[in-house]
Amino acid sequence: MNFLDWMNMNMIIDIAFIVFSVAVTWKLRQHMKINKEIQKSNERIEEKLEMHKMAIIELIQHKEASIEHANQIEQKVIDVTKNPQAARRKLKQSEQYSNIQ
Repeated sequence: MNFLDWMNMNMIIDIAFIVFSVAVTWKLRQHMKINKEIQKSNERIEEKLEMHKMAIIELIQHKEASIEHANQIEQKVIDVTKNPQAARRKLKQSEQYSNIQ
C-alpha cells in the first residue's frame, strides 16, 4: 500500500466522519427544538390548568355561600310558619337595626 492509497482511504474515512457528525448534530438540534416546543406547550397547559383550578375553587365557594343563604331563608320560613308574630317582631328589629346603621 503506497502513500496515495493510504491518503485516499484516510480521506474517505474523514468525509464519512464529517457526514456522520453533521447528521448527528442536525438530529440533536431537531430534538432540542421539539423539546422546547413541548416544554412551551406544557407551560401553557399548566397555566390553563391553574386558571381552571382557581375557577373551580371560586365556583365551590359560591355554591357554599348559596347553600348557606338557602339555609338561612329556610330557617326564616320555618320561623314564620311556627310563630308569625315573633317573626314579625324580629323583622321589625332587624329593620330598625339596619336603619340605625
